Amino acid sequence: MDRLRIGAVVVLATLLLNVGHAFAWGPEGHAMIAEIAEMRLNDRAKAQVADLLSQDDSKAQHLDQIASWADAVRPARKETAPWHFVDIPLDAPKYDASQDCANGNCVVAAIKKFSDVLADRNADPKARLEGLKFIVHFVGDIHQPLHCVADFSKFPPPQGDKGGNLVQIRNYFDKERTNLHALWDGVIIEEALDLQLGDHFQPDLQGTLAEAKKLNRKIRDTDASG
Repeated sequence: MDRLRIGAVVVLATLLLNVGHAFAWGPEGHAMIAEIAEMRLNDRAKAQVADLLSQDDSKAQHLDQIASWADAVRPARKETAPWHFVDIPLDAPKYDASQDCANGNCVVAAIKKFSDVLADRNADPKARLEGLKFIVHFVGDIHQPLHCVADFSKFPPPQGDKGGNLVQIRNYFDKERTNLHALWDGVIIEEALDLQLGDHFQPDLQGTLAEAKKLNRKIRDTDASG
């Protein structure tokens, strides 16, 4: 299925980290990554995405509508929680699967797992649809820096600072109290782009689409072909 141009999604996520404000990966960020990726799918991939989405109970027609599905189902499917991040020690030189992704229970392994399912034309269509929904979300997650690191210097193992969740922030963007992870995940992008999060992890998709179009115009073809 040409992997839904996953390489393009990765590049797009990286681009978002390097333009203007430091964008985060709450529902708005996830929607924008999905929107830009869909703009850049070839016709064959678009047709296959449409075919998979036609089987979804939510009647979603576009990737931005399913971009935060994995967060929405996490409370009911607790086994999926570790798939959203990987706790690479802040002082580690690189990712070490044996230490950072025990039993394949992290976002790096999850992307590989669901990419393989999605690429298998003989797999159960429902499994491929779920694979698509997980991949669209996890590729965004892995490009939010705090989904990929844990500080053990001031916070004890095994969890460390839980990707910034234990680092308290006060009086930032008029927020009396939040934490570093939440600030990066949603507060920054909502304030920078004047977007408001709706119910059930659904942002203002018209607003995110408008911003996604602006960002898409800044992406060089050489970057998008990665």
